[in-house]
Amino acid sequence: MQKEKKVLVIAPREYLPGFQIAGAETVSPEPGQVEGLLQSAMSEGKWGVVILDESLAKDISPRLSAQAFESVMPIVVFIPLARSSAASPEEYISSVIKSALGYSIKVRE
Repeated sequence: MQKEKKVLVIAPREYLPGFQIAGAETVSPEPGQVEGLLQSAMSEGKWGVVILDESLAKDISPRLSAQAFESVMPIVVFIPLARSSAASPEEYISSVIKSALGYSIKVRE
């Protein structure tokens, strides 16, 4: 019997409460911890999905970033949690979905 995989979110503290309410495990890394946290999450075997705030990706080596993009288990998703005030909510949601899935969608009311 296969164990249930969990969701891990690595992001700045201010973005974590919503993910915690949804049942995800969360961690807010200190400076210099992002690479090690992602590397551990990818090798532990208990995560099905790892969500990493895009703003933290700059702290990851190109090699680990490539491994994350190619990873099947866990699936590693880089998402922009900080929303630019210039974009409308619909444009922001569309850009997040396109970034995560590679597809453009039109969000309507």
